[in-house]
Amino acid sequence: MSLNSINAALAEFAPDDKTPRLVRALFQVIPGSPQMVTWKNLKEAAQTLKPGLDDAGLNRARGAAQDESLDDLLWMAGLIDSADKGYAVFTGLASAVKFATGQKGATELDEEQRNDAVAKALAVAYMGYKAYPGSLKERAEAMGTHPAGKALLQYWVAAEICLPFADNVATAGGQFVGSMLQGGATRQLQRLTSVAGGRSLEGAADMLHGLTNTLQRMIETTARHTKPIADTVGKYAGGALSVMDSATGLAATAADVMPVYRYLGGRLAAEGAMVRAFGKLA
Repeated sequence: MSLNSINAALAEFAPDDKTPRLVRALFQVIPGSPQMVTWKNLKEAAQTLKPGLDDAGLNRARGAAQDESLDDLLWMAGLIDSADKGYAVFTGLASAVKFATGQKGATELDEEQRNDAVAKALAVAYMGYKAYPGSLKERAEAMGTHPAGKALLQYWVAAEICLPFADNVATAGGQFVGSMLQGGATRQLQRLTSVAGGRSLEGAADMLHGLTNTLQRMIETTARHTKPIADTVGKYAGGALSVMDSATGLAATAADVMPVYRYLGGRLAAEGAMVRAFGKLA
């Protein structure tokens, strides 16, 4: 089902939908972010990632897309964005903007925001682990150097860390990611496992450890642009911001209106198929 699942995941988002527009706008204010070329199916992704690919090469990519690990990746992307499966976006974009703009009640969500960020980091790491082949080191390197992998990491850094924790990042002396994960990764992995429906999350913790240095470097760069990030997210997450005072409403609205992880997850799965077919693409 992976090929059909990847094509369906990519076709879900039209270029003018709010979610792709948010990601493009967000990355425009963060130097070094990937270019978000529209992919409506695996063929378009393949043509972008490996220009000049012939029919034989495309068939090779389609064959690689059948790997069941890519279905696991798409499942996790959907889980992060689903408000009805016990792992809703409880804090998400809306409360991140609340932190960044100093709105009343922001500090009340500090612990939840931190827990949410760690849990999502593990989910993102799991997605990267499933996307790429090879050793743990090779998978972490692939995620940090290929465009769809970088896009997923960059979004997590911007929305889950640099918006809500800008002051903490500024005073952490280059150790923010390590200290944050050390303090809560085990408990948040248990939290994520509890809603995984019996699926193994093998690879998530080790992959996240392998990505720590990459994430820290991205945080240090992205943190310099917190104000334009907050302005951009505030513009596109207006629906979520309107229900700040209702945790349940916030979860449902943020997840339904801005399914960014599902959008980026489809792109990661397509890229993973290409890397599985051809090795390093850059």
